[in-house]
Amino acid sequence: MDILDFMKKVVEKQTRYYQSDFEIDKETLRRAAVRQEQQDKTFMCYFQGQAVGAYCSCCRNCSDYLSTCVPIVVYGNYPVLILGGGLSLVAVREMISMKDITTKTPIEIKLFTIIATLVIVFYSFDFNQLNYHAVTSFGLEIPAIFLFVLLLVSMIRKDFSLKDASYYLLTIFYVGLTFHALLFIRFLGLNLLLFMILIVAITDSGAYFCGKKFGKHKLAPRVSPNKTIEGSFGGTLLGVIGGTLFGSLTGISTHIGIL
Repeated sequence: MDILDFMKKVVEKQTRYYQSDFEIDKETLRRAAVRQEQQDKTFMCYFQGQAVGAYCSCCRNCSDYLSTCVPIVVYGNYPVLILGGGLSLVAVREMISMKDITTKTPIEIKLFTIIATLVIVFYSFDFNQLNYHAVTSFGLEIPAIFLFVLLLVSMIRKDFSLKDASYYLLTIFYVGLTFHALLFIRFLGLNLLLFMILIVAITDSGAYFCGKKFGKHKLAPRVSPNKTIEGSFGGTLLGVIGGTLFGSLTGISTHIGIL
């Protein structure tokens, strides 16, 4: 084999290598685009369906889920625990799916993330008395254990980097603490949970409509180009008014000190 044949084979090998990388990148982008398109379609379908009184199958499914979840939340006890744990698993699955678009996750990391998230969700919960002992105070031992396990895997496996470990540590605490807080508030009282949801809904909707009507000055154009100062102020004001009215009607203001 002369030098020209050797160089030709090297070039062909490198070309095939970069072509395979390009195909992987194209597939990654395609999957991300399909997921975004589905999310946009669901979002637009909801608001269009709300206007004309007709929803597609995805919106009807959401309606079915709500009709199932609302009675469970109102009832409380063990069913709401099962619901909270199940929804936390759905959230973890979505976080893992987003990561899998660019990097395949080892199966042991998926299982560890699921178990660790459930530990956070039900941390300090007394299953006999059906109540949380106190506001969550982990100290440093639980984050340290989770971080140690993820760092250990990143050192052992070449396909799991430190960046991946950081992502899954964030997933554990982001999802776990969210559902821990929701269940904690629900077991303090249904009115407290409704109070929280109402304030969020009124503030968000008020910010949208006030910004649509009066918005002129951008709040943070680099972060969210559509947010305005007027919308932010209007949403906050309406949230305070709505929360005050709800509190005065239900007497919830006397219990806020518990939190």
